[in-house]
Amino acid sequence: MEIFKIVIATIFFAACSSISSAQDTINWRPDYKLKWEDFQGKPDTTVIALAVCASEVTYQYKIVDGKLTYTINCFFDKKRSWIKYNMTVITEHEQGHFDISKLFSLKLEEKFKNYKISNPASVYGDLQRIYSSILYVRTQMHNKYDTETQSTVSDELQKKFIKKIRDQIRDLEKQMRFNQ
Repeated sequence: MEIFKIVIATIFFAACSSISSAQDTINWRPDYKLKWEDFQGKPDTTVIALAVCASEVTYQYKIVDGKLTYTINCFFDKKRSWIKYNMTVITEHEQGHFDISKLFSLKLEEKFKNYKISNPASVYGDLQRIYSSILYVRTQMHNKYDTETQSTVSDELQKKFIKKIRDQIRDLEKQMRFNQ
């Protein structure tokens, strides 16, 4: 009976930590736009930046019957994201960063989908190299986005860039559905 209580307690605490974790993140969805309230981190007053969008791309994988199966997630971390001023233009700019992460999660998915296992012992290293290369290009696009939009100074340029990102997301999702 004591072991049963320990197992139940473990399941309860695991469920609670999952709920807490889920409340601290937002999975990317096309119909959801970030709001001021989503940025729950403490602003860094020692930097010039007006905000930080902690958007992450993660993956998990396993090999089942010699085939790669994987899950890729794109999420926004509320506790690590912050905004200094409650201004729509800043929130919209940070949404653009979240959208860039989504775009690169799709690019990662596309690369994983085309990956062929040649040596089971090298899968981990191969996937890490793919992941690192995707994240490297994602960082370059984040920097390009900040440069081209002048980090929220140009609302017009920001809207153009975000539209371009959203169009790429839509096109890549459509292409991936078509190729299934």
